[in-house]
Amino acid sequence: MEKTLYLNNEIEELILNKKQKYFRVAYSIVLNKEDAEDALQEAYTSAIANISKLRNKEYFETWFYRILVNSCKKIIKKRNPFNVVHSEYFKTDNSDYVEDKIYLEELLKLLDVEHRQVVILKYVEQLSIKEISNKLDIPEGTVKSRLFYAIEKIRIQLKRKDEGL
Repeated sequence: MEKTLYLNNEIEELILNKKQKYFRVAYSIVLNKEDAEDALQEAYTSAIANISKLRNKEYFETWFYRILVNSCKKIIKKRNPFNVVHSEYFKTDNSDYVEDKIYLEELLKLLDVEHRQVVILKYVEQLSIKEISNKLDIPEGTVKSRLFYAIEKIRIQLKRKDEGL
């Protein structure tokens, strides 16, 4: 019982140290503050329940990240397709940037979850291709391909906006 309590406290500390980062990742997938918080809570609960499956503590972040992504995917599957997406993640006090940030969110919504994930991990979290590959447990070539197609889709939309279409 005491060992379990110690592990729970250790997990909580590891998660709390990077809570904002994990929240940003969850938000980048579900695009909704409440759902991101729910996913984070679900992932935390799942991590505590499955800590015995973690073989090496130094891989905790990658392990927890996979749990978090799976929690996000579950929430998306349960979601009402007409859910309104909130712009909490992109809020700023400087009104000059609000329109661009809302447009950026709209561009991200055009991407499917897999493409949106790699874009956020690369350009918001500033992870390398190799780090993204490890976190998502996919080949580096797949990461590069997803980035390429995501950026291409965004580029097409930006071109349409510039042309006034």
